[in-house]
Amino acid sequence: MYCLLDIIRGGKQMKEIVIPKTELKVSALCLGGGPHGVDPEESEKVLDYYLASGGNFIDTANIYGQWKPGGGVSVSERFLGKYIKSRKCRNRIVLDTKGAAPHFDTMHVPRVSRKDILHDIDDSLKNLQVDYVDLYWLHHDDEKISVEEIIDTLVSLVREGKIRYFGCSNWNTARIREALDYSRKKKIPEFVGNQVMYNLAKYNQERLDQEIMFGMTSEMYALHKKEGLAVMCYSSQAQGYFSCADKEDFMENPVYDNPREFYENEISRLRLKKVKVLAKKYQCDPTQIALKYMLCKDAFPTIPIIGSGRLSEVKLSIEAMGIPLTKEECEYLENDAKE
Repeated sequence: MYCLLDIIRGGKQMKEIVIPKTELKVSALCLGGGPHGVDPEESEKVLDYYLASGGNFIDTANIYGQWKPGGGVSVSERFLGKYIKSRKCRNRIVLDTKGAAPHFDTMHVPRVSRKDILHDIDDSLKNLQVDYVDLYWLHHDDEKISVEEIIDTLVSLVREGKIRYFGCSNWNTARIREALDYSRKKKIPEFVGNQVMYNLAKYNQERLDQEIMFGMTSEMYALHKKEGLAVMCYSSQAQGYFSCADKEDFMENPVYDNPREFYENEISRLRLKKVKVLAKKYQCDPTQIALKYMLCKDAFPTIPIIGSGRLSEVKLSIEAMGIPLTKEECEYLENDAKE
């Protein structure tokens, strides 16, 4: 299995997870880099607080901030590069990034060729002002390209020293299985993790399909449990669904488009009621209960990504680690039987 280590830094408590098949000890909460650099001053405060709280795991992607058609500037990576250099903290953090994502204006045109992967990792290293990243994730897949070609490309980057380990994101279970089997047959480095949408809410599959995103399924869960393969949970707090779904204007206000479109359904509503019961008991924000639930998952290494760019929300996420949610309460949350 994997090991949890309690660590104390800066007066705060954080836990570390040792990712199987690696030498990486990462904090139990990963700080997502999607919002970084949009508001540089606030982003600095977020990073400073996270590191002071014992966090050491920072996630970003080459595509974050490339909102312009045709591919713009990687705002998040460039901001993080400047931050790491100014704080001289490269040796204190586990740094990951993602590449090989489609361009925003052609989201259904894959970019997972060897040429695409090599281009994106070199661009990421330049943006981040580092010689290597600890973990490199393929942001998407292209099933027309063999796993052999993709894995061989990633292994070449390991051997060049540009990445230490690699994983996938938004891959289906069959392709992950195929990739693992190939690596083991060839006795070469393999996927050490998978980034997937995983949270307490019930996602709406048709909405994920529109964005070429993958959520945790029973088949994928079984694979992770069998292999002990680490999971990085994006949208780990369901985009704030549990804190905003009971607002009067939730169904009409465009501010709530994402949580409504991705998660509004009967099962999510049922779980919302249960979350509110426990939030009242522990006198905390409902989103904190949803996050603590994910932190209690132990069938395989499970690392929630907290992706807020606001310091106040990151503080709430870190404080959620201290909520003494019991095993029985976690089972209560995931039991979808109507009361």
